[in-house]
Amino acid sequence: MQAGGGMGGWGHTCVVPAVTTGGMAEVNDKGRSDLPAAPRFSKLRPRGSDGGGAGRGGATDDWPRPGAGGRARRRYALAAAGGLATGAAACSVIVGRSGGPGGEASGPSPAAGPAPATAEPAPTVAPTATAEPAPVIPPGDTHFGVNEGFAAAGFARQLGARWTRWVVEWSEVQRTPDLAEFNIFYIDPETLRQELRYGYKMMAVLKSTPAWAQTNPAFGVRSVPAGLELPVSDPRNVWAAFVGDIAKRYAGQIDTWAIWNEVEIPPTGPNAVYNTWAGTLEQYYRLLKVAWQAAHAANPNARVMLSPYSYHRDKGWLTRFLTTAGRDPEAAPNGFFFDILGLNIYRNAHDLYDRKRGGVPWAAEAPDRVGVDQILGQFGLQKPVWITEMNSMPYDDTQVEGWEPSRRNDGLRITQAEQASFVLQAYALGIAAGYETLFWQAMQDDRPPVPDELWGLVRYHPDPSNVDPARVRPAYTAYQVATRYLSEAERVELLTVDRADSAGYRARAPRYQWWIHYVMFQKGTRRTGVLWNGGGSPVRVSLPKRGESAKVVDKLGQETPLQAQGDRWVLSLEAASRRATAFGGDPPGYFFVGGSPLLLVEEGVPAGSPVERPLVL
Repeated sequence: MQAGGGMGGWGHTCVVPAVTTGGMAEVNDKGRSDLPAAPRFSKLRPRGSDGGGAGRGGATDDWPRPGAGGRARRRYALAAAGGLATGAAACSVIVGRSGGPGGEASGPSPAAGPAPATAEPAPTVAPTATAEPAPVIPPGDTHFGVNEGFAAAGFARQLGARWTRWVVEWSEVQRTPDLAEFNIFYIDPETLRQELRYGYKMMAVLKSTPAWAQTNPAFGVRSVPAGLELPVSDPRNVWAAFVGDIAKRYAGQIDTWAIWNEVEIPPTGPNAVYNTWAGTLEQYYRLLKVAWQAAHAANPNARVMLSPYSYHRDKGWLTRFLTTAGRDPEAAPNGFFFDILGLNIYRNAHDLYDRKRGGVPWAAEAPDRVGVDQILGQFGLQKPVWITEMNSMPYDDTQVEGWEPSRRNDGLRITQAEQASFVLQAYALGIAAGYETLFWQAMQDDRPPVPDELWGLVRYHPDPSNVDPARVRPAYTAYQVATRYLSEAERVELLTVDRADSAGYRARAPRYQWWIHYVMFQKGTRRTGVLWNGGGSPVRVSLPKRGESAKVVDKLGQETPLQAQGDRWVLSLEAASRRATAFGGDPPGYFFVGGSPLLLVEEGVPAGSPVERPLVL
């Protein structure tokens, strides 16, 4: 029986015009010849909170502040000599006799007399170069991204993602004012080539001002670059020169550039460790504008992303930024000098949906009532929106050196099994919300001892080509299930069965009323429905039989043929169990990760067949 409604109920419906995505273009990874073979990678949470962070979907953090007291963050670097060479073309070597022209042996002329017997000359051997085998690329589309995929390339190539991220520290790429000394090994050419071969596109994050370019060395890499106020064409505008150079250098390989990361996080307070920008909002706008102008001048296909925004640390930042930009008469004709808006949202799949779509006027805090689509619209803008980091991190992994699960259960972290559920829920709601791309943070863990979170779909290993199955978390398998069944849909619709909320809990949890979630993906005549339960008790639901046959697929890819009951398919959905207990906790009956999802996969469904919300039995 349905809670709060009649049989079949009422609920939420969202129809998304699906964009068929695909294609393979860019990619990237960090290579430096002067780094150790096994650099430390890390992405820190606030000190003193044991990595928790404030609230579901709270601020994400990033990157180090060398010389400013911060530990190194996620700085993937592969030495040029240690870059991925798997599948590289074999060298072709011509082996012959040493000597003069024609390969004849040279030496003193023989004495006059009968010609000595001459040995048959050895043939010149020219081995045929071994061609690289064509890469096997699994199902997927460009909705799916994973950060630093090259760090565990052997697994990433089986994942189905089509985007990955490379963080480019300006301070390490250009260590002197002379662009001729550009560190070409920072982005390892062979790693980049292989990423492109295996179907990955690359988004690079540019950040960290080098010492020679800092207006205020006290701020270190967070400093505003010197000459920023000068015209883009002036060589003393060193930021413009660098962006133009790198955009031209990698055009066609890396065309998407994010300008810094999470600049809204302030330099003071409990999250100061995450601060990457010491300038003002106006100075960041100038940084972005110069980068956009320089990148587009160097590469007409370049796309520039506004600094990925974590939202929860400063909910009004985007509106203030756009207001600041709008004062520039050159902003509106140039789209406010950015092409993509990026968000970093963690822990709650409902939050992913709401941060883009909004439409929750009952939320207690005014900024939570609208999404970024509405905010952009207030300034006459319509932009692609990406999720550049998302995850809901686990605590219960006993196989990570130095990690103590009993100490890490902080009221926000979840189990590995729940994380696998989150993967499917986040991608289903994220695609339904209309995000162009969603990046999982990250492909593999930091090297133990892990300082903050278990970010990886797989556990850490120093060898990028290692594919030991013991490293795999359930989330990795769930990601593969998502790319297999949710990719290249021509039609996506979200429907919910809602429940009553007489106590008004939706003010604290805006999607409190979403009980049964159903996100439908139609590709040709195959219809895949992702279903999960947002309530605390198991429930049985039914859907009309539209196709000729059906199977149920769970989050680990286990398939079970399904027999219709009359003219309907019937499924049993597990209860949700994960509630936040930190920072005031969730309201009674709300679960920020839903129950284990099931995929109802029907074959032979006519493309125009209607979609109905489930009936609760």
